[in-house]
Amino acid sequence: MLRLRRYDLKLEFKPGKYLIVADTLSRAFDRNVKKSNTEEEIKVHVDMIRQNAQVSDPMWEKIATHTKDDEELKDALNAVHFGWESDHAQSLKPYYHFIGDITEIDGVLVKGPTVIIPKTLEGDMLKKIHEGHLGIEKCQARARQKSQWNNMKYPRNLGGR
Repeated sequence: MLRLRRYDLKLEFKPGKYLIVADTLSRAFDRNVKKSNTEEEIKVHVDMIRQNAQVSDPMWEKIATHTKDDEELKDALNAVHFGWESDHAQSLKPYYHFIGDITEIDGVLVKGPTVIIPKTLEGDMLKKIHEGHLGIEKCQARARQKSQWNNMKYPRNLGGR
């Protein structure tokens, strides 16, 4: 919208019957285009997310188990499968701003390329993020890149300061 501010736009309504070019283009599609195999594309996308998460299989299973046990994430998991209803409005409130980005892969909730961490594993994840003692900025960047959890705070005292 900001880029359009420099122009002096004048909007004028035209009924669809007067939009001849647009109507013609919508009817003149290429019939030789092959339909995409959606299932295969989804599987490739899911595999890519799983590989890019760089989470070992045992850890993935651990996250999946803790996700099932976490009441808030259990509600989010149900919401992903059955729809975001207002029944669990309070428990799902932290996830509303990225509802469209949350999916489930093998029992683990992911937001885009990041894994959503259950509360019970947040401490373990902070320890893993701090491994190698890269400094506060790099630890915070590593946390943002690899994981996501509710009310995620990037502690200033990761190093015990």
